[in-house]
Amino acid sequence: MQKWEYLRITVSYNDEGIIDRASTSYKDLLSNIAPFEWDDYLAKLGNEGWELVSVNMWNDGWDEAYYFKRPIE
Repeated sequence: MQKWEYLRITVSYNDEGIIDRASTSYKDLLSNIAPFEWDDYLAKLGNEGWELVSVNMWNDGWDEAYYFKRPIE
């Protein structure tokens, strides 16, 4: 049976639409980064085998949670 590991990244935006904070339950990942750098980070996760499975938004879109999974070998 396939086993999976999971990753949740929570992202908050500032008033200019720039990421103010991105964190997991373990630590802050990034802060004060431009949106294009976030896209690069998402591409890096994909190259590491993480698959995006869901995105949830709240606070009128100023906060998001990204949910990823990848197989455990």
